Amino acid sequence: GLADRPAREAISRLRYQVYAEELGQYPPNANAAVRDPIDEWNAYLVATVQGAIAGFISVTAPTAPKFGIEKYLSREQLPFSLDAQTYEVRLLTVLKPHRGRELATLLMYAALRWVEAHGGNRLVAIGRREVLDLYLRCGLESAGVSLQLGNVTYELLAGSVAEIRRRASEFTGLLERLEEKTDWQLNVAFRKPAPCFHGGAFFEA
Repeated sequence: GLADRPAREAISRLRYQVYAEELGQYPPNANAAVRDPIDEWNAYLVATVQGAIAGFISVTAPTAPKFGIEKYLSREQLPFSLDAQTYEVRLLTVLKPHRGRELATLLMYAALRWVEAHGGNRLVAIGRREVLDLYLRCGLESAGVSLQLGNVTYELLAGSVAEIRRRASEFTGLLERLEEKTDWQLNVAFRKPAPCFHGGAFFEA
């Protein structure tokens, strides 16, 4: 589902546990939490297991004043342009007890559906080098830029929603299994609705 304020507070503490304590991206801090100004503008999509957060992913809309990647690279330094249909995916995170392909894939798929439903046609992201293969399988491509953040190396990524959707069609069996066992609570459908033609324009049914 979509994170509310209490879930966002929990996520800030989980980010500290994963990215500061486990991975060493951030130094220790007294609050034991990691927050960014962009958090006020993003949507956190959250997966829970038995009521507890098991993973999350952040999506930032082009209406935000900045993307997260702009903490590290200015828009002029990016090897691609950011337009009104470009969304940023950040912080794909699965907690230790739940790590594996299925939950990470579900979160990436949820981000795809969120962006599709909101009219986006392009995604940008930074992905940890250790899990880069997941992003590449999903249809994102390396932009040839690496970032060293503390002990963690990230790759700058970008891809079209059309290509990511095409790749998703190659995992039909996995998505069907995920759909069957997931209590999908986002306000966008799990399946992309078929486009309809009415009054000279296409729209989602």
